[in-house]
Amino acid sequence: MPVGTGFSTLLNFNGALNGANPLGSLTFDGTYLYGMTENGGSSGSGVILNTS
Repeated sequence: MPVGTGFSTLLNFNGALNGANPLGSLTFDGTYLYGMTENGGSSGSGVILNTS
């Protein structure tokens, strides 16, 4: 896992559209980076997102 500088923002959470309150660790499957939120999304119950 990289440590140091040179990181950039991939996503800003905005609530209803793509989730809020990120929760847990990110997961990388070799192609996509996945993350979860505990709130937001169309139902308000959180989302699972990938970097596709």
